[in-house]
Amino acid sequence: MRPEVLSTMSAIHIARAGGPEVLQGTTWPMPQPAPGELLVRVEFAGVNRHDCNQRAAARHSNPRLPANIPGLEVAGEVIACGEGVSGFAPGDFVCALADGGGYAQACIVDAALAFAWPRANARAGAALPEALFTSWYNLVDLARLRPGETVLIHGGTSGVGIVATQLAAKLGARAWTTCGTDAKCAISREFGASRTFNYRSSDFAASLQAAAADGINVILDLSGLRYFNLNLKLAAERGRIVYLSSAGAPGPVDGTAFMARQVWTTSSRLRPLPRAHKARLAADMAEAAWLDLGAIRLLIDSEFPLAEAAGAHQRMESGEHAGKIVLAVGHDGADAVIHHTTT
Repeated sequence: MRPEVLSTMSAIHIARAGGPEVLQGTTWPMPQPAPGELLVRVEFAGVNRHDCNQRAAARHSNPRLPANIPGLEVAGEVIACGEGVSGFAPGDFVCALADGGGYAQACIVDAALAFAWPRANARAGAALPEALFTSWYNLVDLARLRPGETVLIHGGTSGVGIVATQLAAKLGARAWTTCGTDAKCAISREFGASRTFNYRSSDFAASLQAAAADGINVILDLSGLRYFNLNLKLAAERGRIVYLSSAGAPGPVDGTAFMARQVWTTSSRLRPLPRAHKARLAADMAEAAWLDLGAIRLLIDSEFPLAEAAGAHQRMESGEHAGKIVLAVGHDGADAVIHHTTT
């Protein structure tokens, strides 16, 4: 039976630049998929740091959206397919990367950026796409992580950190992580990190340098630029360092360390990548024999009803979360809850 398509939808939009309180409920006409797109009835939506940054600046980066609706990843049921879509049909359940619009009852997604997903595990489906695409793009596509190498991930219990740790292990690499508490270090080890380092400990830098005496092949830094010089000291000959945040300041750059070992340093942002590049990443993941999406474990930090998206943003900006924060959109009986669930 084809799922019913309503004429309007409820959504959360960014009313103006500001704090979480500017996230407000609204009602808009149901969007229609263009060629190559899916219209998904959202059951759960993932919350990301990007959403908070978008809200704070009131950036509206997708002019096709009827309002400034954040949300970069969703899990839900396909209710309509645009012209030329193959491989999906109304009634299918998917998780997908979205170009905004996830904080709503329905969301348009590119069919090339969607994966079939079990309906029974919908919550985890909303926690996967952004972290998966980001981890693959940076570890596999940019840094070219290889089996037998060591990768250091600054931010081991972030959504990206947890997925990146598992991707590294599945690829046959060793994953080390940094985390802000001993409890978060323990969580990171549960998800496959072979070594963890509490960056709030007094001997953090010295411990890392002692452990990395032979150098680290790849460093994935989600924390910003504060470890710029430390990363240069930790990197192996021809090591690769990728920054996912511009927060903080590196201080005076240690030129000797920068030149000594031919370290390759870059930064990345997933959102601005051309559609074709994202589609290629999705195709590469689908074709990778060593990658089983269903085997990736996800940590859900907390779940909030869509109407309480402001609370989800407060949780994100507190820095206390471990894993992913999700919004229950079409899931009946959802209450705001703080919990840790592995799925």
